[in-house]
Amino acid sequence: MPQLSGTQLRTDWEKRALAKGASLASVLLQNLPPILNQHLHKWHIDLVQSQLLPRMPQGAVVLDLACGYGRVSLTIKVIRPDIQLLGLDFAYPYCQHYTENVRSPAICASIYDLPFMPDFLDGIVAITALMYVATGQEEAVFQQLIHRLKPGGFALFLDPGAEFLNAASLFARSRTSTSGKGFKMDDYWQFGQTRT
Repeated sequence: MPQLSGTQLRTDWEKRALAKGASLASVLLQNLPPILNQHLHKWHIDLVQSQLLPRMPQGAVVLDLACGYGRVSLTIKVIRPDIQLLGLDFAYPYCQHYTENVRSPAICASIYDLPFMPDFLDGIVAITALMYVATGQEEAVFQQLIHRLKPGGFALFLDPGAEFLNAASLFARSRTSTSGKGFKMDDYWQFGQTRT
């Protein structure tokens, strides 16, 4: 897939948000059958429950990066109402959906210029978010994210692997920039080693 400008990617996501609203097909893979997107969503939520939430202190501040309409934050809010949720998305319609659905603030901003001070967040959840970072910018984005975490903070990064995206493309080829790219496991380890 050719690298598109951030403006084109934002435009494509805004169109998708307006067309599909608060649905799994809006934020997950459009070409998958709904039952497979339901399975992915359940798996994502299970990981949030088992890996992120037990590590969050009472009253934690958690960023839902590329928050979409709030599918992940809605579950967090039910399970841990003490957590202060913040959404961040670069598509304004998703920020509107998030604010309405989750009843928490959503910031319309770029992942390349996060509007948070260092050591501000207790946790970050970024599910199917980092796959849209421009090639060559991954390390800078990971560094920004890690530096926004308080010492001892925890981030849950989850993106589909290249193999999964290739298999999913067999259902139907996507013709938009909202398809993203896959990571290899070593990529996360490499990009995550930025905190000094």
